[in-house]
Amino acid sequence: MPESRCRKCRRLLKAASSIALGMGPKSGGRGKPAGTKVQHKSGNPYSSSQISEKAMTMTVPMFREDEDIAIYLRAVSEPIPLDDLLKLTRTSKSRKLIRRLRCERYEKRMPLAPGMYTRPDRTPIFYEPVGDREWRCSTSEHLVTHHHLGIYLRRWGRI
Repeated sequence: MPESRCRKCRRLLKAASSIALGMGPKSGGRGKPAGTKVQHKSGNPYSSSQISEKAMTMTVPMFREDEDIAIYLRAVSEPIPLDDLLKLTRTSKSRKLIRRLRCERYEKRMPLAPGMYTRPDRTPIFYEPVGDREWRCSTSEHLVTHHHLGIYLRRWGRI
């Protein structure tokens, strides 16, 4: 009797039904042949035996710690490199927190880093209050009124 091979994968066919079809059970889409057992190499990863005791007793903090807010406060109060800012703003929750902190600093007229950079050298832009109604830009040294800076920062979604 000549050897019969699968038309699709070229494996040797042994079962009479496979030889008649010209394809094996896997290539023909019939799954495993009858009588074979399916063996699972690992159990359910979510079963209680798979979860460690440490993971089950770990507490999740409800509020941000002061150290966490200090990192974000640094991002809005002093010029930081662009790469550091991108790491801090990965989640929408952190972006909202930074935006809120910037808004508070703007309203209280405290030095403000809006998270903007010059091109092409990526120098961070920083605004310092001058007098009662103006702000000085760190890169160009020009003065901007409090009202116009607020419009500018709102338009670009910085506060």
